[in-house]
Amino acid sequence: MSSDDNPMLYPDALEKTQEIDMALGDQPQHYDAGKYVDLRFIPQEFVPQDKH
Repeated sequence: MSSDDNPMLYPDALEKTQEIDMALGDQPQHYDAGKYVDLRFIPQEFVPQDKH
């Protein structure tokens, strides 16, 4: 399975993606992803157990 096929939701990866997007100029500022991603609505098999 490639990393593109991995359905897991890693909050740390969202933060890192934002850093990269801001460095490339694709995102103007940092946002609180936690305000938009509610892990209660994600099937729990896709949420790392140590991340919530």
